[in-house]
Amino acid sequence: MIFAIIGSGNVATHVSLALSKNGHSILQVYSRNFSNAQTLASKINAKAISSLSQIHQSVEAIILAVSDDAVSVVLKELSFIHPHNPIIIHTSGTLPIAVLSAIATQYGVLYPLQTFSKNVEINFLNVPLCVEANNKKTKQALLKIANSISNLVYTINSHQRKVLHIAAVFACNFTNYFYAIADDLLQQNQLSFDMLKPLITETANKILANTPHKGQTGPAKRNDTGTINSHLSALSQQPNYRLLYKLISDSIVEKHKND
Repeated sequence: MIFAIIGSGNVATHVSLALSKNGHSILQVYSRNFSNAQTLASKINAKAISSLSQIHQSVEAIILAVSDDAVSVVLKELSFIHPHNPIIIHTSGTLPIAVLSAIATQYGVLYPLQTFSKNVEINFLNVPLCVEANNKKTKQALLKIANSISNLVYTINSHQRKVLHIAAVFACNFTNYFYAIADDLLQQNQLSFDMLKPLITETANKILANTPHKGQTGPAKRNDTGTINSHLSALSQQPNYRLLYKLISDSIVEKHKND
């Protein structure tokens, strides 16, 4: 298919590269920052454009790979596209498919469930790709696109996608923040975060063979109140970390109380 990409960030970059590598044509790239659009366009043999009004009539699908807050702004500017009738696609984990209904007759969602960084290469074939469409014809087109770039394609609805996104925030974003807390605590005491890496690796590997519930360990799982209180006391000068430690520990104790 012939695509136009709106956005030039992490998701836009990796989706564009995946499409380009698998036989699709990215005709144009638009970004509020024209320089960023040029950078991405140069990687995929596309043309950077400075206005959405420049989207060519030959474009068959437009992918909105922008922040959720920016989608509504972009949609207002895209209203003129309607007569060309391209498929309008957003990549959000949270926004419902219905946000696209005002400007398009064929529209849908391609949500890649992965954490992306522009300069970190990733095998997109291993990225779970969640599909939703407003009708059968569009669904068939989106599934064809999705299966051409990923080996892990799922058809889910807007509610399921939001729950999946929430779960991903817990599993990825919050977990990474906890790594940052751990790093901060270690640096304050002249210790290296490298010491934790074998533990982090083993914890991640354990999930591949067991459920998270079965894999839970630690003082809260054992309801070891002495250790928990000792840790809370040690965190007395860092109230935000102390509060998080207590909230998470209390939640783990409650979840495993009948084990």
